[in-house]
Amino acid sequence: EPEAVAEVRYHSWTEDEHLRAPVFVRLRDDVDAKKVKRAKRRATRHGEDRGAMADVLGELASAGPEAARAAKRLVRAGPRDEATTEVAAGLRAGAEGQEGLRAFLEKRPASWRS
Repeated sequence: EPEAVAEVRYHSWTEDEHLRAPVFVRLRDDVDAKKVKRAKRRATRHGEDRGAMADVLGELASAGPEAARAAKRLVRAGPRDEATTEVAAGLRAGAEGQEGLRAFLEKRPASWRS
């Protein structure tokens, strides 16, 4: 029977039911070990699981310089649907957005990736 509860942060669950990139946070003496059940995937504020969030972060890492700067500003400011829409529209219409779209359609890396 469990005697202690540990709080652990992790990236995601593997296919074979192991934690990916676990990090010990602390022992939880405020939680009854006998009542603890295995943690389920925890959704983020926007409903994405942590694995999906890692995918999003990977996409951001491959973004053009202007898009990456804009994404960082939006993250710092917090979610605002109208602001996000305006920023995205502006970036898509700009030179970097058009280059990214052309590169995608031509199946080549964008200029900032080479």
